[in-house]
Amino acid sequence: MLMVHKEKLKKAVAVKRRIWIGAAAVVLLAYVVVSLWQVGHTRAQAADAYLERQLWLARQGALFLERQGSKDLASLAAAVEGLTISEGRLAESHMSLFDRRRETFLPLLAAPPALDLQVAGDPELRRRLARGAHGGLVLALADERWLVTHLPLNAGDAPLTLILATPESEIVAPWYSFARVQLAGQLILLMVAAALGWRLRLRPETPADGSEDVQPGLQDTLAELQNQCRALAQENALLGAVRREYQLLVEGAEYGTARLNSNGLILFCSKPLLALCGCERTDLVGRNLLDLDIFADDARQKLRNSLGDLRNGVATPPHSCVLARSGDGPLEVQVKLSPLRVDGETTGYVLQVQQSVCAEPYLRASLS
Repeated sequence: MLMVHKEKLKKAVAVKRRIWIGAAAVVLLAYVVVSLWQVGHTRAQAADAYLERQLWLARQGALFLERQGSKDLASLAAAVEGLTISEGRLAESHMSLFDRRRETFLPLLAAPPALDLQVAGDPELRRRLARGAHGGLVLALADERWLVTHLPLNAGDAPLTLILATPESEIVAPWYSFARVQLAGQLILLMVAAALGWRLRLRPETPADGSEDVQPGLQDTLAELQNQCRALAQENALLGAVRREYQLLVEGAEYGTARLNSNGLILFCSKPLLALCGCERTDLVGRNLLDLDIFADDARQKLRNSLGDLRNGVATPPHSCVLARSGDGPLEVQVKLSPLRVDGETTGYVLQVQQSVCAEPYLRASLS
């Protein structure tokens, strides 16, 4: 049984190895195909860009020759030779003139022999030049590939076509040069990726318990921060509980309570106060105590004086006033302002409002 198991294991390993080798071969083949396509595409783009530039230069040269006003072919040929010598960018091309009427090249400025043979043996290309068409094309001649630009020329009596021909090898680098540059770039990327992988491999692994291997000093600092966070969370929980208890105590009181800031702006009001005033919470919170319409002018003046005395550190006794409630009629109440101190510092004021007589039934119902 052990031998049979070993044989099956060997076969499985051999199959897996063949699968990996086949996958690597497919990836390598795809890489070669894509690289060759990229090289061909890049060379074609370079040839198109060169033909476009040469067509623009041919237009400029044709305009120059037309302005020369050459009367015969000899003077026109001399002008073309002078243009070739003076214009360095045109000098890289072989310039020739094609007689569209005779469908032959002028002997004074003959085309390269390979191009002459190609035009003579290609009726379609000859008709294209004879029609006076303009453009650029890549021709695979007998010796090599040529980049040819042709443009009609209106100079002299004979209808001519100006032709610029340049061997592709002088403009576009051969395919193996592109492949070499591309391979070098990809090798650099591969080396960078390998270096990053090796760097990640050399990083210390995380311990099995999930904690990170940190320096002792940093570990102590982290532990202290964690303890502080836990203490803050407990303190916030206690503050939340105390706040809820305080709110229940204030809401359950027989008198109305409001918290004011140092300028008399109402920050909080209890439900008993809302029942006494006959207002909604939005009618009081956010407004200044001295601007409330429920107090008469004399009552607001008393409140203003009380706030002034409290700012000067003088305690104020409670005083009576009448609340002007809409729909329920006036209500006589006792009003008292007292400072709110935190750690010995006055942070605001507390307003207490209590009905002067026994609370009415509707007030008792609102507090239940």
